[in-house]
Amino acid sequence: MKLRSTPLRYCFVVLVALLSSNTVAAQESLPTLLYANPALLNPAMTGAFDGVWKFGATQRLRQATETSRFETTSFFAERSIQNPKKRWLNGGLGLQFWQDNAAGVLVTRMINANIAWEAPFGARVRYWRLRAGFQLGLLQRTLASGGFTFQDQFDPLTSTFSLPTLENLSGTSTPVRINSAFGLLFYRTQKIKGNPEVNYYIGTSIQNLLRPDVSFLGTGADSTRLSIRYLVHGGFKLRTRGPVDYNLHFAYASYNNTNSLNLSFFTRLAFFEKSVLHGNEAAAIFIGLTGRMLLNTVTPIGNEASVQRPSGLETLSPYLGMEFGKGFSFGFAYDLVVSRVTPNATSFGGIYFTAAYMLGNQKVKKSPALPFPLF
Repeated sequence: MKLRSTPLRYCFVVLVALLSSNTVAAQESLPTLLYANPALLNPAMTGAFDGVWKFGATQRLRQATETSRFETTSFFAERSIQNPKKRWLNGGLGLQFWQDNAAGVLVTRMINANIAWEAPFGARVRYWRLRAGFQLGLLQRTLASGGFTFQDQFDPLTSTFSLPTLENLSGTSTPVRINSAFGLLFYRTQKIKGNPEVNYYIGTSIQNLLRPDVSFLGTGADSTRLSIRYLVHGGFKLRTRGPVDYNLHFAYASYNNTNSLNLSFFTRLAFFEKSVLHGNEAAAIFIGLTGRMLLNTVTPIGNEASVQRPSGLETLSPYLGMEFGKGFSFGFAYDLVVSRVTPNATSFGGIYFTAAYMLGNQKVKKSPALPFPLF
């Protein structure tokens, strides 16, 4: 790539320095539907589902300005490993692809391989489970040309930047970097089907363990490395004698001086085959609400300066979901921006889609049901 003028070269260096900083981290925000791709939240959740194979996809769209938007896409495949005779082999394997397109300017891609292991407990505590998970992945960032305007595009006849440019930043990428994460998860499964129970879970994960350098200039400076993200999540499922259960869960994340908290509540209504209560499920619907809050957030704007944003509710997101057939599920959420401190240019709402298909549903085999949300 050739920069033809000193001012343009200077502007490009400043732009790259900004994009290289770990303050630009759209991919680090917590998703609205936390458990749509749970291994992204915590690698210990790899394979933690009532089935053998699970395939899924998620898509989030949020308008950045009137002419550009943020897009986040992910695909995943997981294998649950459950061996009653060799419980020390229980766990899961998974593979993920994740991409974030920041308003057509910066594209971040990740490919992750996950493995989880479940500790075997004794018969007296067989409804308690402890899992550990590890993630190893590849990360790369690429500049896209659509978000830039250059000096040679200025048309003096119309006073607009409408002419074609000779500059080409498209395809400028960071080297492929290795990243990793680790997580722990403790939970309690259902004991007796049809009885009122409270099944709970709590987990923690540490991401960006290797702190990869995401600089386009390859500086290797600490400011151009991803910060470690610490996360704690948990919740419970209140089961009833009827077809309805109630769910509450949370996630707290701390990353690069940004602290955020997600709280979510939803109810699930199940429909059973042949109208036999607590028999084999034919379908289920979900209705819920998620709120995202910022807590004492400090945003760096330079080597020494920073801006502190007040704590408060940032978004409210109602969502709907459905399970049907032998393992199909999908969900939809809409983000309503309610924060008064969010800049107008990025205060547009967003939509979130997720779909998954599960093979070898183990609920038919009367295995203990798990407490985790589906979305």
